[in-house]
Amino acid sequence: MKGRGSEWRLAEKPTLKYLQTLGYDFIDPSQHASLRDGENQTIFRPHLVDALERLNGISRADAEAAALPRAHFGPASGRNCRAGCASV
Repeated sequence: MKGRGSEWRLAEKPTLKYLQTLGYDFIDPSQHASLRDGENQTIFRPHLVDALERLNGISRADAEAAALPRAHFGPASGRNCRAGCASV
């Protein structure tokens, strides 16, 4: 691709090609926003739900529920996790 340097040619492109031989798909960057729940999210939710369903043998509804965002409780949140964080 014109305008890309040696890092693309020597590292990135061969890595993408190899990952595709292992069954991974390349997702065009123009599709990223529609697959995420928000601009600051890194997970492609539809892919996560599909994987949860397939790998765990659970229903679509259960996979959707498992993929729901969870609140983070820990030192950064200021909540005392000794007071029952496991119930989140």
